[in-house]
Amino acid sequence: MIYKSDTKSYLSLALIILLTLIYSFLLPISVAAQTIPIDAKLSETEKNINILWPKTHHFERECPSKENATLAQQIIDDLEIIYRENPAYKSMDKVLFMLAQAKTMMVDMCNCYTDQSDYCGNRKEYLNFFGQHYLGNEYEELIKRYPKSPYLEYAIFYHASDLAATGECEGDMNCYVGRSINAYLPYVLKYPDGGHLALAMKDINWRLSALNFPPRSGGGDFWDLKAIDKLLKTYHTSVLKIKNNLLKDDALYYLARGYIAACQYDKAMSMYENLEKNSSKYRNAKIMTAYEMFGYKWETKLADTNYNKKVLTIIKELQHKDSKNKLKALTEIKNKQPNDISLLMPVFMKIGQIAIRDSSATVRREAILTAESFLSEPFFASLNTNGANCKYCEDPYSQYEDEFPHPMNYFHYSFLKPLVRHCLLFERNISNLDLCKKMKIKYDVDVCDNDKCY
Repeated sequence: MIYKSDTKSYLSLALIILLTLIYSFLLPISVAAQTIPIDAKLSETEKNINILWPKTHHFERECPSKENATLAQQIIDDLEIIYRENPAYKSMDKVLFMLAQAKTMMVDMCNCYTDQSDYCGNRKEYLNFFGQHYLGNEYEELIKRYPKSPYLEYAIFYHASDLAATGECEGDMNCYVGRSINAYLPYVLKYPDGGHLALAMKDINWRLSALNFPPRSGGGDFWDLKAIDKLLKTYHTSVLKIKNNLLKDDALYYLARGYIAACQYDKAMSMYENLEKNSSKYRNAKIMTAYEMFGYKWETKLADTNYNKKVLTIIKELQHKDSKNKLKALTEIKNKQPNDISLLMPVFMKIGQIAIRDSSATVRREAILTAESFLSEPFFASLNTNGANCKYCEDPYSQYEDEFPHPMNYFHYSFLKPLVRHCLLFERNISNLDLCKKMKIKYDVDVCDNDKCY
């Protein structure tokens, strides 16, 4: 027997099932109907971004047109509405990517025009530090939430390029080089054959190439040798995974410059020898570096035909195991120094190697004094920022001469200061340490250790 109450229950259940079926049928239609205008809006927005991006992203010479700011702000507003009101939208990774692009474009507008600076200043996703910088919130959300997105590689790269340009380092190459390597390292590691790898490496190489140049000529040196050592090792490991041999060779060539600045002469020399053996582009790597580090354009015609013979003779004198013979060789070099830049690089790296590694405190001291003696040699003393053929020298730098207690000599910045810095951090012989303390004052050497500088 079926009671009335049972009948009502069955009817209610049937009604619920029917409504559920109708809802299940209509929901996709409703979602699709809502998605169509969003898709159309995104398509229109994407066209505008593609027009604005080349004009506004990391401009080189001239500020982009002010009219672009209005369009960029409208794009940001439209995309933020889609992001807030449609959290389940199928292409949210695309929304995040374009929103990040639009916010990046506004950085240049805010930095170029004072009446636009308040826009960035009033928003939390921008950092005001020596200019406005986009922090990359949307890039980071995309990277975290959508690891299989077709926009992932672009997001990682563009976020890195923004981070590499954020802030001011003021001649601190730990900051300048470290910022670039740390920014691009995630991209290099994840995409060792990526489409943007050449641009990433170009930025890192460019910053490494500025090592050892006086700050007023756009360069500087590592103040904290301990901190930079770990960074260079990590970067070296990632470079070896690059599949494009030409890009890899370029990266290793400039990384060797970093090792020189960090007083890692063994590693630098090993890299140069491998490049000269295996790379046609860098078959004269040591000579090329010597010219470039002294601000001169590299030309193969400048290479000494007897280069290898001379270098091997000098280095052989320095390779004696007996301290007495090493001291004799260092004295000979001081009395009759190499008179060509091309001979300096491997010879000095060997002197530097002795200055920081030799077991004899007396030999280490003599090596440092030998390095200092190069400053008084007329040939090297002339290599300053006012040199006639200087690649990196410009007239405006001459006005800063009086601010330094010494001529802005390339040899001084390339070799002597790092050696003095290394001595102050690691030397345990009291007499040698006293010598380095005097040289620190004499040559205005900045030294940092554990985030403290003195």
